[in-house]
Amino acid sequence: MGNLETLLGITLYPSQLLCLNFLIGNLHSNNLICFGIGNGKTLLCTALAIVIAKQLQKSVFIVSKNEHLVSRDQKHFEKVVTKMGLATSFNQYS
Repeated sequence: MGNLETLLGITLYPSQLLCLNFLIGNLHSNNLICFGIGNGKTLLCTALAIVIAKQLQKSVFIVSKNEHLVSRDQKHFEKVVTKMGLATSFNQYS
């Protein structure tokens, strides 16, 4: 997973690496991961979405109920996502 950190240009927490290793090893099954406040859920979701999009050649959608956080995080991680040759957008329900 160290390669992923190098490719993304980010450092993941040990708990994020543990979850990513587990989820990547079980991509074809349903899993639930519970992360507390401040443990890097956004970074975990972004890294996992990139891995799934690249490995499985599938579109990935991250859904949230908080418009402010979605807008903020989309802008924050846009460079990382586009660096991997993927596109990102923010769609708002009106």
